[in-house]
Parts: sequence; structure tokens; C-alpha cells
Amino acid sequence: MVGSWMKGWGLIGQRSSAFKIVAAYATLSALWISFTDIAVGKLAPSPSAVTLISTLKGWGFVVVTAWLLYELIRRTETALEEKTRQAETLQQESQEERGRLSALIDTAPVGISFHSAPEGWILLLNKAGESILGRAALSNLSLADQASYYQINLPSGESFPVEQLPASRSLRGETCVGVEAVIRQPSGREAFILMNSAPILSGSGPVVGAVVTYQDITAIREQERLRDEFLSAAAHELKTPITTIKGYAQLMRRWTAQGHEPREAQAMATIDAQCDRISRRVQEMLEAVRFRTSPAELKLVRFDLGELASEVARRLQSTTQSHRLLVEQEKPVSVEADREHIEEVLVSLLDNAIKFSPQGGTVEIKVRTQANEALVSVSDRGVGIAPERRDHIFEPFFEPVPAGAPGYRGVVALSLYLSKLTIERHRGRIWFESREGQGSTFHFTLPLAEAKPGDGQAA
Repeated sequence: MVGSWMKGWGLIGQRSSAFKIVAAYATLSALWISFTDIAVGKLAPSPSAVTLISTLKGWGFVVVTAWLLYELIRRTETALEEKTRQAETLQQESQEERGRLSALIDTAPVGISFHSAPEGWILLLNKAGESILGRAALSNLSLADQASYYQINLPSGESFPVEQLPASRSLRGETCVGVEAVIRQPSGREAFILMNSAPILSGSGPVVGAVVTYQDITAIREQERLRDEFLSAAAHELKTPITTIKGYAQLMRRWTAQGHEPREAQAMATIDAQCDRISRRVQEMLEAVRFRTSPAELKLVRFDLGELASEVARRLQSTTQSHRLLVEQEKPVSVEADREHIEEVLVSLLDNAIKFSPQGGTVEIKVRTQANEALVSVSDRGVGIAPERRDHIFEPFFEPVPAGAPGYRGVVALSLYLSKLTIERHRGRIWFESREGQGSTFHFTLPLAEAKPGDGQAA
């Protein structure tokens, strides 16, 4: 709008300048003719002299006017030539930029498509996009026809909802990141793709199109499948011998009626405890595979989250003498969740708090409410987490403390990874705060259960 006004004022200004020049020329010409005629009439000695002077004056006026017209035309032509040269230069630069952009899009290793608004027609699909999608672009295809033509499905195998396609969402102004889909190519091959999209905005704001990128992640998904198969096979192979070792260790403790020497008793207790540790790791591996392939249905029950936290703290308190586990709860906090899974999350967080505070001390568990959520916080005064390692804490098999550093206790295995998956399945959040050398606090939230009489909490 501002640009249009400025352009309009520029045209008005140009017209005003031209009018002033013409008016000035006409005025000066009229004054010249009038004054010179009067002067000639008064100064000329005879009528013949008046005629001669008037003729010469007229020719002089014609010569001057012709010269002025010539200069005007010459300067106009020069200005037009300069404008033409500038336009040709800009056109050449624009063509070069368009060529570089076209080459960049065509040679990009990811698929790229541009969609028009509001129909969503594909204006451009680069070579990588055609290769990933398995088909060339067709013009005037609606978004619904595109989903059918390219056979875009959800990872579960169901048809991808048209309104949820990244191009459709970006035409509504959204930016989409990490949307997964499955493409069935003409060869019959199923390709897993990762899509990102963003709206294309005009200078004044409205969405004029959308750009979508495609990345073939089939190889990554195959690697993940092989990893899951390996984890599952390794876990099943470990379960039987570990169960056998633990059983014999417990039998050996009972075989000697008079008891064992302290060294033997300690050795068998250590074997028993380490068997339990390996069993937990084996179970975590099986749980990780199950979460990715076919997550079990949540068994939702209503319970007091603080009561469960106290129960877990009492049980783990018996495993350590150098730590003091304290539970703080002002009032009952009722949630509706899978009690067994939430218990595993609490065990994981408390176990890590004990493990990574080797000097002992207090581990605090706070259970409270905020807004419509239950909030649980587990704090320790241990080694903390270095800043460069914090972005990876919830990744599987990641070590919060690097090998050889003070407080190193070995790989945390999959406990935090599984905790994150569990909390997110319950529509909650999990995060942490940490200061290196001063400890960490892990938080997670769960939706509050609907309030009932006698709950003592806000809904």
C-alpha cells in the first residue's frame, strides 16, 4: 500500500514538473513576442524596417525553439538509453540469479516442491523430489489428488489426511518439521520419508504458496529395525543365563545352615545384586523395542502420586546408607495413569539420583500441583551434568558423565529414554535442570485426574 502511494506521488510529481516547464515556456514566449513587438513598433524608423525586424525576430525564435527541442529530445534519448542499459543489466543479473537458483534446486540432495495458494498445485518439483516420490510432477493436481497420486500414507499404513499434509498446513500459515510418511513408489518399493514445510509470504503478509522438502529415511528406518531386532535377541539370550545364575546364587546362600564366611556371603550378595542390575537392563532393552514397535495399552487407574513416590522412596532407601530420601507433599495429588509405568519412572529417577551423588547426601522428591498438572521433582546434590552433554540426556545409551570424569558410574542404559517415552505417552512433559558439580533436578508432569469430593485438590 505504501509503495503504491509513493509511486502515485512520483507520477504526480513528474506531471507537475512537465506542466511547469510548458507553462514557463509559454509565458516566456508570450512575453518575448509582446515586448519585442512593442519595442520594434517604437524603435523602427519605417514600416519596412518593422517588417524586416519582425521577420528576423520570428526566424530567431524558430531557431532557438528548434535548438531547445533538439536538446530536450537528445537528453530524453540519452536518459532512455541509460534506462534501457540498466534494465538489460538487471534482466541479465535476474536471469543469472534464476539460473543459479534453478541449478541449486535441481542439484539439491533433498526433494523440494513449491505449491501455489490456495489450491496447492505443484509449481515445481526438483529431480531429487521426483526420485524420492517416484513420480514426476503433474500440474493442476489438488492436494487430495496429490496424496492419491503419490500414494502418501501414514507410517501406520493408513491414508495421510489431506488437511494434515505439510503443504496443506503451510498454506494455512504453519511451519512443519519432522513429519514422517510412507510413499509407495511405482516399483512397489515403500519409502519412508521425512517432510518439512514452510509458508511463502508476500511482502504484505498473505500466504502466496508453500515450500516442502523431502528426505528419504528408508535406510535409517532399516538400521533402526535391525537395531531393535538385535536388542530384542540379545535381551532374550541374556534373560535365561542371568535367571539361572541368580537362582544358584540364592540356593548357595541357603545350602549352608550355619551360614557363610563374611567374604562368601558378601560375594553371593554381590552376585545376586548384579544379576538384578543386569535383569533391569535386559528388561529396559525389551521395553525400548516394545515402545517402538507395538506399545502396550496403558492401564489407567486413579491413584495418589505422592503416595506412590513415598512407597518407591521407602523401597530404595533400603539400598543405600549414605543417602537420605525425603518426600515432600502438601496435599494429595490424584492422577489417572498407568501406575506400574509411573512407578518405573520414579525408580529410574531416584536410582540415577543415588548413583550420580556418590558422596551421599539428601535426595528430595517433591510432589505438588501447578495449573491442571501434577508436578514431580527429584533433586540430588551430586556431580551434575556438563553443559555440552545436556542436549543428549534422554537419548538411549548416553552417558551423562564421560568416562574417567569424577562421578562416572557407567552408562545409564535406557532408563531416562524410557522415562521420556512413558511420560509423553501420558500427555506429560519431562525435563531437567543441572549445575555441574552441584547436582541435578529432574521434573515431570502428568495431567491431574478429574476432581472428586474428598480429593483435596483443584481440578
